[in-house]
Amino acid sequence: MSPEELVKLIDFRYILDVLTPEEALDIFRAGQIGKAERIRDALNNKVVPAYTTSAGWLGYSDDKVRRLLNETKRDGFKFFKMKVGGNIEDDKRKLEIARSVIGYDDVKLMVDANQVDPMLNSEG
Repeated sequence: MSPEELVKLIDFRYILDVLTPEEALDIFRAGQIGKAERIRDALNNKVVPAYTTSAGWLGYSDDKVRRLLNETKRDGFKFFKMKVGGNIEDDKRKLEIARSVIGYDDVKLMVDANQVDPMLNSEG
């Protein structure tokens, strides 16, 4: 999108005391410098790889996890993050599902337990 198109998307009602549309436009215009090179680098995979957590949230059904992993793998993701820490048996099952869908070759599976208080969830 152009800087002008981006500015049109912003609701400035609650931020005018810190940022005006004109200031935002200046920021977006300055960001255009080097944009072609950044796009070229992204297309040549010279940037930090992105990961997806779309299938990894606690509470998702096994079918939903499987479906979302298949979709994101089909979209080209190679890095997947799963939330863990709710129930150890659920965690094991979800991670087994993840591996069965994404495999082991040329992919990374990461786990994240940052939304769980270990003092409230000790199982032993």
